Amino acid sequence: MKLATPSPGLRLVVQLGFGGSRSLISVKHPQLDETAFSAAVQSWLTERLDRLPAELKLTPRHFLCGISQIAIGADTVFAEACQTGSIPQRIFLTQHRDEYLSAAGSEGEPDFSPEQKRRAVELLKSPHIIQERVVAVSPDRHIRFKEVNQEIARVADVVVCLLRADAEAKTGGTVDLLAQAEKRQRPALKITVSVGPDGQPVFEECWVGGSFRPPQLPHELAEIPTKLQGIPSLKDYCRDLKNFGSSHAKSMKKVFGLAALRPGAMVEETGGHSLCRRFVFRLRRDGYKTALARVRAARERPARPDGVSAGRIGDPAPGGRGGGAISGGIARP
Repeated sequence: MKLATPSPGLRLVVQLGFGGSRSLISVKHPQLDETAFSAAVQSWLTERLDRLPAELKLTPRHFLCGISQIAIGADTVFAEACQTGSIPQRIFLTQHRDEYLSAAGSEGEPDFSPEQKRRAVELLKSPHIIQERVVAVSPDRHIRFKEVNQEIARVADVVVCLLRADAEAKTGGTVDLLAQAEKRQRPALKITVSVGPDGQPVFEECWVGGSFRPPQLPHELAEIPTKLQGIPSLKDYCRDLKNFGSSHAKSMKKVFGLAALRPGAMVEETGGHSLCRRFVFRLRRDGYKTALARVRAARERPARPDGVSAGRIGDPAPGGRGGGAISGGIARP
């Protein structure tokens, strides 16, 4: 994924949940080279993920973070696509790594061949993988996979599923992840892969589930100045938040000092009791510097030619009683 130059402000993550079939080739095509076929799928998926931010109408401030297991087949292809596209990835497992990679199915067949296990370990060591954790607790193997699907659907903002064309629904399988995403009204991109006449993968896709709204920062944090580029580290992200918090706390301390200890100075600073009240209101909404600038501008705004005060706060109200006319008061001769 190519990252555009970010706009000023903190970056925002879009969690991209993923699930897929363990085997991408139907048993109807035993003659196909599975390694070459998977490589072709991985190349297509890398390009598809690169187009996803524009399709979701993400801003340069947003970046994707993948969430998946590290099973054979589609999960491995997704991890390789994230690695190629420089997309950070979180790994959710049914068991601790050694148990997960050594597990076997109900018929005693290992989940990973020695080569597949080696590749999974190699991917888990990749710097693009930023988290690996166990999210299942059930003693039952099938329920554990279902629990992982539930956690992926819970955390994800968007879900992508890569299904073999003739894949059947199983407990804890990819169809179950689609159902979990629909239950939580997560938008899901369903991709079906089949084998074309030339032996190459053929893809069909459609969006299902809920609508997508890009994550947004709270108003108070939206325009924090930062020099962070690319995907920030946790340390750098927290540093900028801390600097903003410290600066904001100092501004609030100054305001409370003026308001509580020197109310006269507060009124003088803002230009009147009514302006002072408006300043406190704007302070909560806009921050110290912006609030003070806007209130000062209101204080200095000239009267309109028709003799009506243009927003002068604190002028006498009609009838000669002073104080509290927010706007529309008659200007003094």
